[in-house]
Amino acid sequence: MLVRTCAVAITVLGLAGAPATAGIFGNAPDVILCPLPPMPSRPGGLVAYHIDGRFDDGTVIYRRLATTATRLFVEDGVVRIENLPGCDGVTVQQLRDDGRAFDYH
Repeated sequence: MLVRTCAVAITVLGLAGAPATAGIFGNAPDVILCPLPPMPSRPGGLVAYHIDGRFDDGTVIYRRLATTATRLFVEDGVVRIENLPGCDGVTVQQLRDDGRAFDYH
């Protein structure tokens, strides 16, 4: 069975003011949860993006199992993602405060 995964690139910039974390790659959360709106073919819920790697320029790669590609970026501490309004425009700190961005422990 072929399982396609999508890479989610997250550019982590401007997180210096965030509290110290025990994340795999410093300030970048290890997991980000975004609300998934309901559709006629499925109920709503949450989708998890798991940390997968980091480029030398600070871009952090997140991955989720999916059949469609999704890109999620964090610039200056703010999430930018198309078609997921529950995460788009939300700060990483707000996601942490809401329990939707966290580190593996």
